[in-house]
Formats: sequence, C-alpha cells, structure tokens
Amino acid sequence: MEWASTLLHEGIHAEMYRFIEEQEPGVFPDDREEIMKLFLRFKETEWGNDASVQHYRMSQEYIIPIAEALRKIDNNQYPLDYYMYFAWDGVRPYAPTRYRPSNEMMSEWATKANIVRINHTIPCPD
Repeated sequence: MEWASTLLHEGIHAEMYRFIEEQEPGVFPDDREEIMKLFLRFKETEWGNDASVQHYRMSQEYIIPIAEALRKIDNNQYPLDYYMYFAWDGVRPYAPTRYRPSNEMMSEWATKANIVRINHTIPCPD
C-alpha cells in the first residue's frame, strides 16, 4: 500500500513540474527554488517560496483524491478513512493548521492503515 501511496504522491509532484515546463520550458526539475518561484508566480498564490509549497498544495487539494485512489486500487475493501493515513504521509507537517489532522486522528488512521497493510487486495509480484 505504501508504494501505491508514494506513486500517487510523487505523481502530483510530477504534475506540478509538468505545469512549470509548459509555462517556462527548460527549467531543471532539480532547481526546486526556481520551480517554486515559477509555480507561485504562475498560480498567483502567496503560499511561500520553498519546496514545502508542493506539500502545502497537496494538503489542500489532493488528500481525498489520493485516499480515494488507494481505496479503488484496493477494490474498495474498506471505508475511505482507512486510507487517509497513507494520503497524509509526508504531507502533514507542511499543511496549514486548519487542514492538518490532529495527532489523535492520525493515530486512529494509523491503526486502520495497519489493517489495510495486512489485508490489502493489491496483487504483489513475488
């Protein structure tokens, strides 16, 4: 399940880089500072100017879609909240306070995520 969550998470980063490449061809993906400046300029936001801005944006727009995609990959075996821990993994520290789940909520989701880890229906090659 973690690999699926990571692929979705990194795919969002890739989409942000794709957007920048369309607007400003030739920018190197490793130049995170420049990528963030351009992303902020093109999106006309005031989120900040460091690499954390991508996770900030994910916390606002992509948590539910990531959890829904993971649930779908797992054949809708469990309710959506069983996949929320995976969606928030790596994003939570960057989320604005009003979006950030509490420690208690993360703990509850972690317990449910462990159930998914043990019982997921994602076929894994041997």
